Order: sequence, then C-alpha cells, then structure tokens
Amino acid sequence: TLQLCHRLRHGNYSSNDDNNEQQRRINGGGVPFVLISGMRTTTLFQRLPYLPRADAYVSESGGRIFYPTRPISSMKEHLDNGVEDNTQDGLVKGLIVRPISYSGIMPSDEAPFSLVEDMHWRDRISDSNAAGSDGYDDSELLCPMEKRRGKLWDFGRTLAEKGYVLDTSGYATAYRINRKHQNAKLAGTFDEFLARCAERVDIPEGLGCSTNLGCADVYPIMSGKKNCAAYVLRRFLHHGVEKNGDEYHNENGEKNGGNNVGGASNDDDDVVDGERRSMISLETHATCMCDDDNDVEMAMACRKAYLPSVGSESVRNLVESQKTSKAKSSTTIKGGGSQGTLMVTEDAMKGIVGSLATEAALEAIISELK
Repeated sequence: TLQLCHRLRHGNYSSNDDNNEQQRRINGGGVPFVLISGMRTTTLFQRLPYLPRADAYVSESGGRIFYPTRPISSMKEHLDNGVEDNTQDGLVKGLIVRPISYSGIMPSDEAPFSLVEDMHWRDRISDSNAAGSDGYDDSELLCPMEKRRGKLWDFGRTLAEKGYVLDTSGYATAYRINRKHQNAKLAGTFDEFLARCAERVDIPEGLGCSTNLGCADVYPIMSGKKNCAAYVLRRFLHHGVEKNGDEYHNENGEKNGGNNVGGASNDDDDVVDGERRSMISLETHATCMCDDDNDVEMAMACRKAYLPSVGSESVRNLVESQKTSKAKSSTTIKGGGSQGTLMVTEDAMKGIVGSLATEAALEAIISELK
C-alpha cells in the first residue's frame, strides 16, 4: 500500500505535531509515504524542514521526484558511495535539510538529510517533446523561458505572445498562469481561459493542464500527479524501473519508455513481470489525502481518498455526486477509469476543522492499515 499526501501547506499539515506523529505511525508500519505537490521545486526545498519525513517528495505537479538520502559531505564521498540504481547521480548539490523538531519526533527523523532526484523519471520528462532539459538548475538562476527548448516552453512562448504572464521561477518541468498576474483585459476573461484549459482546448498534444484557485498549471502530459503517483507506486513495489531499462506502464496499461539497455529480454520473465504489474495499481494499492481541484484525477484513481477540507465547488459537487450514486462505478470523471471513493473528514458542526480534520483523515488511514 502507498500513502499519498498533497497537503504541504505550512501551518495546515506539516507544522502540527499530532499530524507528524500520525505520519510516523503510517511510515513506521512499513507503508511508503509520499508527499505530492504542484509547488515549484525551490519552494519545496524551503519547506522541507517543516514537513514530515517522507519516502519521496514530488514537486511541479509530478514533474520532479526526490528521495531522501544521508548527507554526502564531498564529491569524493559521493563517488565512493554510489548506488546500483544510479539515482545517486541526481544528488541535489548543496542541499542539507535539518528537520525542525517537534514533540514525539523519532531520533532518526531529526537527522539531517539530502535529496536525490529520480533520474529515470527526469530523463523522460526532459525529452524535447516534453519539458526539455534547460530548466534543471536548482542552485543558480534558471535559464529564462525564452531560451528553453522543448514543447512545454514552445507553448509557453505562444501564450506569452498573446499577452499572458507566465510564472516560471523555480520550475523546470511546468509553469503557472495566475489570474492575479494578468493585465485587466486578460484577467476579465480568465474564467473562460481556465475553462478551456480544464477541457484541454488549444492545449497542444503531449501537454497537460490542471486548474486550481484561479491558476492554471501546464506540464508534460506524461507528468501530472496521477501518472507520477503510479510510477512511484511501482518503484516502491519494485516494478517501476526494470533491470534492463526504464520501462514502466501507466495506469492505462500502456508502455512508456523502455530502452532495453541490457539486451534481449527473457519472454517468460516478461510475462511474469506483466502479471505482477497488472496486480499493482493506484486503485488497489494507494490511499490519498488531498483537497484541491488539481488533485481530483489522482484522488479518483486511488483506492480511497480522504479530504480534510473541500477546497472548491467542483470538488464539493463531485463528493455530493458520489453520495447520491448507488454504485461506485456509476460516477465517472472525464478521462475515464474506475473511480475511487472520496471521504470528507471535515465536520464543522462537531468542530472537526483544520488540523483536526487532517488528524481525522490520518487516523482513518491508519485504521485501514491495521
């Protein structure tokens, strides 16, 4: 089972001692715990000391995946302690996270750590038909959008030519279009723009878009929270990265990547691996906690999703539609696939709001894992 969490807002999820203790109970029980967000990577790095220790951290709506590792003091030590799956090549240089202590924290969770990026995932996302490779620099000024290569940035320049202001600072694999940053004319028609984005109208093939709180995020379609979650799920269950290449299968069973660098494969082994993959999915092995519009696709793909609060009218309508459905399969969302169950833990009448609603969601997840 994989536990996914979107709520990375400082002061809402991470700074509450009880929430962190509940996360430790999930993670300490052997269940991988993953934090997924649409935030820019530089913001993620800044918030890490306040966040609960996770097995993986995801930024930019699924565009970048990082795993904690012990700090490496020198490049020599880095080279002397490489790991077999080559992800150590993605060590974030100069980043040492020193967690903020809280009541009940485990000594191991107080230890400083560094991050290593998943280079298999990065290699796919940085393809020229996706985000390209020009935005990956977390220590210096990023390459300006005007000079970045890749389909994502080609479309960004098209939007800029139409007058839209794009927020690219701190992003390597996505950008955000915020209503507040637009001129009066474009701000006045921004609801229509968001509606078109939600329906992928005028979005080039190969790119995806999600909307939330007056913003639109654009990213490679192979990215996105749902696809990223499915990849991380298989990676933790040893089916995400094959020994003979970087092939994996998305939630629709389609093959992605696969350079077969190890030569010819054994057909019998492929059959066994395929059978194992077919048994592992978000629908059967993942629980999610989230609250926003841009979480819906991921949430609905999971076995169950807990919402400590409802962040938008569209999410509220979706929850209500499930309540009135006679069967789980009778409610579907655009994009297809079976639909998971949404559970709202907020109850204002009982005073279960804010961090208390988050605690209720985590306790429900813990109960399921027993």
